[in-house]
Amino acid sequence: MLVAGDITVEDKKELVAKIKKESDAIQEDLANIGSLSELKTDAIDYAMRFMSNAPRIWSNASIEHQIIYQRLVFPEGLEYDLTTNKFGTPKLSALYTLANIKKDPSNADESLVVTPRGIEPRLPG
Repeated sequence: MLVAGDITVEDKKELVAKIKKESDAIQEDLANIGSLSELKTDAIDYAMRFMSNAPRIWSNASIEHQIIYQRLVFPEGLEYDLTTNKFGTPKLSALYTLANIKKDPSNADESLVVTPRGIEPRLPG
């Protein structure tokens, strides 16, 4: 546009400065996104290490912390049958399901929900 005479040298300088300012802002945003992504990855890795040390954490914790930790792992609580002296199958926290997927990404393709029983014939297996 400068060569064609459509803009002046001053207009060109203003446009270049404006584009550079926008480019610098975008580069800064990209850098922030990259560091935020690294922070999230570090937090996930820390949580995975924390979850894999459950027995040690449980044995070293106070009673109050054991109760809090138990609620984190078993959000619906534990069931115990006094007549049979057995624990029921508790619902685990979604964190443990996600942790399993992170360890083995091939599990992410499979449904995490059991097919409900209806009036149709049973599925094999």
